[in-house]
Amino acid sequence: MYVAPVGEITNSRAQPPVARSNRRRVLGHPGVYFVIGMVFLALGTWWFLVPTVRDTIDLAHGVRAVAILREEPADCLEGCPVAFDAAGTSVVGRLPAHDLIKNFHEGSSVPIRYQPEHPQRIALEASIGLAPIIFTSIIPLLGLWMTVMSIRWWLRRVRTP
Repeated sequence: MYVAPVGEITNSRAQPPVARSNRRRVLGHPGVYFVIGMVFLALGTWWFLVPTVRDTIDLAHGVRAVAILREEPADCLEGCPVAFDAAGTSVVGRLPAHDLIKNFHEGSSVPIRYQPEHPQRIALEASIGLAPIIFTSIIPLLGLWMTVMSIRWWLRRVRTP
């Protein structure tokens, strides 16, 4: 017969182990966070960062103009049509429908930049520069952080016995 040392508490009846829920096990697995991080990294880079960097590179030294917004920004899903004069020629182009254009209304004057060789290639002046690049890099950086932390967490789980 086993006699417990003084101060040790023993349970005379064996308790069955408490089952962990599968949901907690799946959400707590580093592979899930790795996949989520990779999705944030890829989609954030592709949808947000690359177009902002491309606009900044292409249009940073573009020609400044003032365009007239032809539709209400809430109604234009595929880009908001604007009209402006480029070297004496009337041009109609489309601005991406994102949050910066929603500050304007139909008939408003919108500051833009365009390429002289391709006047339909336009962007809002506020969406060009270093600040928009930094702002749009938040989502890919969050994805990179999640990916690195999940790898670190996985390595720590593998190394500890």
